[in-house]
Amino acid sequence: MVDVLPTLLGLAQLPIARRMAGRDLSAELLLETPPQGRTDVIAMHGGKDLMLRTQQWKYLRWQRGNDVAEVLYDLGTEPEEFTNRAADPGCRSVLTECRERALHRIIDATRSVLFHGRKF
Repeated sequence: MVDVLPTLLGLAQLPIARRMAGRDLSAELLLETPPQGRTDVIAMHGGKDLMLRTQQWKYLRWQRGNDVAEVLYDLGTEPEEFTNRAADPGCRSVLTECRERALHRIIDATRSVLFHGRKF
């Protein structure tokens, strides 16, 4: 959804603010070529809960008061999402990567003109 506004502006040949979080996909649409998608999806709820999903992993983080919980599922080996791998030492680098990707996606989203100067 974040790409809809920049794409519509691109199709209308209107300027797109550099701070806008989304991407202009109008060139791909006009050439009738499939646009390149993102490698992950992020969803947030209430400002403290988030989910980041890649093709292989699903990372969830939520906070209640001072308590923070993290969940990491390996969708490649267990698409049913039964085993939390967040505490697995073998998944430490994946957990760190998911945390960093989520942080960068949040930072990118807050650069959007939709958030500029507004308090949430």
